[in-house]
Amino acid sequence: MNCSLKKQRDYLQSFSPDFQFDGRWYGEYTQEKKREQLMTNTNEGGKHTVLAIDDDPATLRILAKLLVTEYEVSVATNGNDGLKMSLMSPMPDVILLDVQMPGLGGYTVCNQLKNNPATRHIPVIFVTSQAAPAAEEYGLSLGAVDYVAKPFTPGVVQARVRTQLKLRGLISELESVNLLLSEKLKLLQKQHDMLASYSNELGELKSRQRLFAQVFENTSDGVVITSRAGEIIAVNESFTKICGYTEAEVLGRNPRLLKSGRYDDVYFETMWERIAHLGSWTGEI
Repeated sequence: MNCSLKKQRDYLQSFSPDFQFDGRWYGEYTQEKKREQLMTNTNEGGKHTVLAIDDDPATLRILAKLLVTEYEVSVATNGNDGLKMSLMSPMPDVILLDVQMPGLGGYTVCNQLKNNPATRHIPVIFVTSQAAPAAEEYGLSLGAVDYVAKPFTPGVVQARVRTQLKLRGLISELESVNLLLSEKLKLLQKQHDMLASYSNELGELKSRQRLFAQVFENTSDGVVITSRAGEIIAVNESFTKICGYTEAEVLGRNPRLLKSGRYDDVYFETMWERIAHLGSWTGEI
């Protein structure tokens, strides 16, 4: 354990004899529970986690006792430890950050948090004695969501934390809804593309049907169309002229009535095999 963490342990354990040091304020907290939490990556009891970063033990003590009844409270005494703890599981839902600290100051910590994709979503609330408008404006420009001046009112800190957690919950819900809508939009786009494809295919089919109808009606050859059952379902005008049958006389009948007697059964068997395999046959009967 390095010197800074040892000092942190000493003053945190002075808050409560039940405190088991791991950089967090949990009250009664066993190593067994800690291992279970790390494995499940969830907070004990489903509580939100608040990380307080401040070099002043008195401030951390006040914040811990103020928030521990509602949240799991983690503390760090300097910026480097705070950045490390922001990545620990479970990650903090809100960070309370002092501005003036030895080493990495609060502005630098906030800037690094917001430039890290893993932590940029965590709301940062500055809790500092630098209450000048320019300082507040600068902190907010770095990505902080709120600014609480020291000495702070306990109710104000609780309200600000509660507000940010509610906002984050609403943002998470909106992100979930947006994701669902995005998936539905993709599905609708896919269905739209399929319908467009079907529409194009239908248009091509209709064009072919019109072309076939023109050929069917205008060719000088007699054309007979039969069903799969072998019944005549359509004939063209040239057919009626060549064969002498009217359309009404042949519809629903078998093409065998058209036999001229010049061909044997093998000829007709070959004709039907060709029709079955290729869908059409051309010749004299």
